[in-house]
Amino acid sequence: MRWRRYGDPLGGKPRYEECTVDGCDVKHYAHGWCRAHYDRWKHYGDPLGGPVHYDKCRAGDCERPIHIQGWCSPHYYRVQQYGDPHAGTPIKPFRGRERRWAKAPEKCSVEDCGKAPAARGLCTKHYYRWRVNGDPLKLKTRAKGEGTRYVNNQGYVVLKWMKKGVEVTVLEHRLVMEQVLGRELYPFENVHHKNGVKTDNDPGNLEVWVRSQPAGQRLEDQIRFYASHYPAELTEALGIDASRTPTFVP
Repeated sequence: MRWRRYGDPLGGKPRYEECTVDGCDVKHYAHGWCRAHYDRWKHYGDPLGGPVHYDKCRAGDCERPIHIQGWCSPHYYRVQQYGDPHAGTPIKPFRGRERRWAKAPEKCSVEDCGKAPAARGLCTKHYYRWRVNGDPLKLKTRAKGEGTRYVNNQGYVVLKWMKKGVEVTVLEHRLVMEQVLGRELYPFENVHHKNGVKTDNDPGNLEVWVRSQPAGQRLEDQIRFYASHYPAELTEALGIDASRTPTFVP
């Protein structure tokens, strides 16, 4: 066994106290080298080697930017998967597009405004004007008692106005639907935008959805619920003359 492994029947595994690299007296780690030279041998194949700097991808005629170990991202993936940078599906030709991270502006993009940007390259004041008026330079003046109209963080249009010294806040799509129905909406009624655009509050784009609570009611409770809240719609759906039908009292 010793002869087969070491070439000498009296031989054995060499024991090192220090690294075998000339000029290195660091404690031995493995294969006759210290930890630093062993890691270099493991990564680069030479205990004295180091990283090689490449100007372009090692695949040859590839002009993509270097990703890691001299390979671009597509060729490095193929080396890891197949052991060959040209194996696998063909790579699309490089069109010169590189990933570039946009540098955040240092000040507001409005001319002569040196304040720090808060959002969309605008400071807090100009961003608020853009959000409310659609223009960061437009300062809208309101008459006394006139309300405000803006889009909230959920994408819905909000209306605010003062009524007898009290601020009233309402969602525009709910207000429009109440005007169409001629009554106030119940808390369990939702207004749905048909085209999915939350700022399009045209009456033709709105419809009422009912979310009855709680879920899983008994049949008689469901009938009583709809008869008490939607008597006109119920009689119309059943084809009953509403003028000859007594008023339901829950």
